[in-house]
Amino acid sequence: MKNKIIINGHEFQSESDNSNITISGTEKNVQLLSRPGKDVYSFSVDGKIYVISTAKDEEGNLKIYHDGNLFEIESKTAKEELLEKYMIGIGSASDKTKQIKAPMPGLVVKINCAVGDQMKKGDKPIVIEAMKMENALSSPGSGTVKSINVSEGQAVEKNTLLIELD
Repeated sequence: MKNKIIINGHEFQSESDNSNITISGTEKNVQLLSRPGKDVYSFSVDGKIYVISTAKDEEGNLKIYHDGNLFEIESKTAKEELLEKYMIGIGSASDKTKQIKAPMPGLVVKINCAVGDQMKKGDKPIVIEAMKMENALSSPGSGTVKSINVSEGQAVEKNTLLIELD
């Protein structure tokens, strides 16, 4: 699987296959050894043992703690990269109104909010199926759901206004 990984603001390309991972052209053999705690992992990278603890931030990004160092990890699959590419300029917000628009034609699969709900940036209030893939769309910012302009099962065109926030 190919991913773009951002570690503490530095971007890398990665590809994984079973126990091998290649990051920016360098291949490493990774083996999970044990899970001594709920969010604690012990693993081997090219024979060297590491013990890390993990957590997730409000946007779902991974935080890894190792030897007193914090590594903030953001990973994007090729599908997410493609969606991000097509969503540039879509759903942009003015000072007073934030909008979530359909990045491409698709079908509304699930609405995870109601008018009056509070949203934080990165929340996933709606799921669209496009090109046989389900895509959870993110809130562009924080606010209150002002309107929901579609219903589950509805087909939508690109740039259709789906949800509006105050």
